[in-house]
Amino acid sequence: MFNHFVDDTSLRELHKHGGTYTWTNNQETPIMAIIDRVFILVDWEEHFPLVTAHSLTRVGSDHNPLLAETESGVSIRSSIFRFENAWLNQEGFGEWVLRKWAQRQKSYVLDH
Repeated sequence: MFNHFVDDTSLRELHKHGGTYTWTNNQETPIMAIIDRVFILVDWEEHFPLVTAHSLTRVGSDHNPLLAETESGVSIRSSIFRFENAWLNQEGFGEWVLRKWAQRQKSYVLDH
């Protein structure tokens, strides 16, 4: 019935950043589950295209609070660095790297 309701009303679940689970039974051997979710109307998302959902730290409850933000106040960045080849075409990029990167004392880059 729930899935039919979500489908009939054109709701969309927001991907949640943060903790994996939203509920625990707070026992010595805990049961953890995702029972709290953030749903939005597709039409509503057109007005707030940067909407995000975050799982916050649980304090004094068995549920993690969820926060939906309609603006990108804090950007969530990946911890993975990816070099963009297009940077090599930017005028002055090579000189900028040389100024920012300390001189190497060792010839093998992994030793630096």
